[in-house]
Amino acid sequence: MVELLLHSGTGHPELAWIVVACILALSLGLAIGALSDRIRSLFVTERSETPDSD
Repeated sequence: MVELLLHSGTGHPELAWIVVACILALSLGLAIGALSDRIRSLFVTERSETPDSD
């Protein structure tokens, strides 16, 4: 059982910082995904649609 704990990395001295960085990255990714339409509208202008005159 001890080998499993050692192998999982729970004894890593910087584990707290690794977890914090992962949570921040996940939160940032979710926020960007939720606001992607607003962010895209900052960079892309809407084109007016004109009917095709064939």
